[in-house]
Amino acid sequence: DGKIDRLDVAQINGRRVALILDYKRTRSGAAFDWGDFYHGLDVQLAIYMLAVHHAGAGIADDIAGALYMPIESVPETATLAELSEDEPRAFPYKARGILNGDYCFHLDANASGYSTYYNYYVKKGNDPYGMYATSNLLKPGHFQRLIEWSRRSILRIATDILSGRIEARPYHRGSERACTFCEYTGVCHFDWQINEYSFLRPVGKAELMAEFDQG
Repeated sequence: DGKIDRLDVAQINGRRVALILDYKRTRSGAAFDWGDFYHGLDVQLAIYMLAVHHAGAGIADDIAGALYMPIESVPETATLAELSEDEPRAFPYKARGILNGDYCFHLDANASGYSTYYNYYVKKGNDPYGMYATSNLLKPGHFQRLIEWSRRSILRIATDILSGRIEARPYHRGSERACTFCEYTGVCHFDWQINEYSFLRPVGKAELMAEFDQG
C-alpha cells in the first residue's frame, strides 16, 4: 500500500535516529535478497529509507536501517522431553533487511556471535562485521553509499516509466523467470519464442559492496 508500517525514532547521542519496519505475514515473505535489491526487483526498503532520509530533520537526523519483520512463525513440533529442556529456543521473528553499523549495539546491546534479533554476527573484540558477505549489517561508509546508489537507481526507474519505456521484457535469472508465477500469461504479449528476456546476473552483497568500494 506504499505506507511504512512502523517507524521507531530514538534519541542517540543527541540525534534522532529512525528504524523502519515493514511487517510481513510469513517468515519467507520477510526474506531479503541483495540480488533483488540490486536489480530493482525489490526496492521497497530503499524507497522507505529515501523517504525518511529526505523528509528533513523534522522526522529523523539519521537512519539505523530498514527491515522486513515477520509477524507469523512456522509451527514447530517437539516432544515433551524437548519442551521440558531449559535451553532457550530460537527467536522466530528475526528481522531481515539493511542495517547501519553505527547503531547495531543500540539495537542489540548484548549481541555476541549471531544477534538474536537481527541478521549480523559479532566477532571477538566486539567487531559486528563478522560474516559480512551474508550479514544485513553495513559498515557506515557502505550504508551511506547505498542510500545514494538507491536514489540514483530509483530515479532511473522512474525516468524510464515517465518516458514511456514499458516494453514486455520479464527478467530471467538462472532458472528463475518472472513469468513462472504470473497470473496474466494468457493476455500478455510476451512470447519467449520471438521476444527476449532481460537476463540478470547473480549479485550478492559482496559484489554490491565491491562496486561501492570502486567508486
